[in-house]
Amino acid sequence: MTKLIGAPTLDDALLRLEDAVRENEQRGRRTLVFCEDRLTLLAERAVLAATGGTFLAEVTTFKRFLRGKASLSKEGSVMAMETILAEEKENLGCFRAGSARAVYETIAQLSASRVDAAALRESAEETEGSLRVKLGDLALLLERYNEFLASRGLTDENGYLALLPDAIAEGGLGETGVIFFAFPSFTRRALDGVEAAIGHAASVTGIFLAGRESIYTNESARAFRRVAARFGEPERSYAPSTLPGEAETLRRRLFAPEGLPEKAVPSSCVHVFTAADETDETEKIAALVKKYVCGGMGGEYRYSDFAVLVPGEGYFPAAEKVFSAYGIPFFADRKRPFSEHPFCAFALSVIEAVHDNVLPAEADDIASSVYFGRGDNYRNYLLKYGGYRGAVQRELKEGEA
Repeated sequence: MTKLIGAPTLDDALLRLEDAVRENEQRGRRTLVFCEDRLTLLAERAVLAATGGTFLAEVTTFKRFLRGKASLSKEGSVMAMETILAEEKENLGCFRAGSARAVYETIAQLSASRVDAAALRESAEETEGSLRVKLGDLALLLERYNEFLASRGLTDENGYLALLPDAIAEGGLGETGVIFFAFPSFTRRALDGVEAAIGHAASVTGIFLAGRESIYTNESARAFRRVAARFGEPERSYAPSTLPGEAETLRRRLFAPEGLPEKAVPSSCVHVFTAADETDETEKIAALVKKYVCGGMGGEYRYSDFAVLVPGEGYFPAAEKVFSAYGIPFFADRKRPFSEHPFCAFALSVIEAVHDNVLPAEADDIASSVYFGRGDNYRNYLLKYGGYRGAVQRELKEGEA
């Protein structure tokens, strides 16, 4: 049996996941939930809510399901592509060193759509100008990259999905209910995995953020239904929204403000403010948070009760400045370069010091790091005796050990 469930919000989708897991549990049937890595914790909590703890249910991702297969990380793929670009620079008409990340991401998208080097060359023959050169370059680079993977017995973050159909078919899922949960979209290779699950599992359920309103793309639901229809039309249903009052009004009209009432609807939950710029906007937010925490808005609140959603990282400088000025502790969910991680910075400083034959300032930076340990005595020793390049490589002075 195949089911397709559309849910208006993530919370509603999690409720439907609980129901599906609970139904399998009552039948004594195993449950295997596939979802994206960012949703595994929420999905696991839903499983626990449905069962209270069970050995019959598992939450996983495609990559975890294929564990044990040699897979190259995205950074490793980019490094490999950088090497290929350098080796093939005489044969390339467009791409140069430094474009490895963009080239790899393009190739990954092509591979996910099952476009191979032969198809790229064929397309190049049918075009002219710079497009023909680019397609020819991509064909060569894709060919060389695949040769690199094959020579080392590796797959990359995209290629490992090609192993998914066989892994599902051989996974012994005849007594298992498989659930595909909240995927925003599927690649063609991932859909092959969905097809394999429908053909080999006891039941398959797709739970996606979808609805009849125009605010939903319904892309994943349509793709799932298209694959499921090869085995018979799936049972379809839409979960009702559990959002209260004003929140439900906003959901229905989120991307269609012309449908909102002309006159303001009295509300104790929704407030609208205008601001001159990001700093002014952040100051209004900070003042409101402070007012709630200090008891000025009724009830007892803590800083951990608040979440501020912003359009992008452009708001982070203003947030750091304003929240610090207001004494509001906060965590900014931002991506930073790997080199800025404290341990990575320590490891890089060690490598740089060795490369430079250990300058005194470099030695002091290393000894002052928390990852060096308790280095105060050693730093004092270096200040007294190590004021020259390479001093740390000499034996300790007698009596100072």
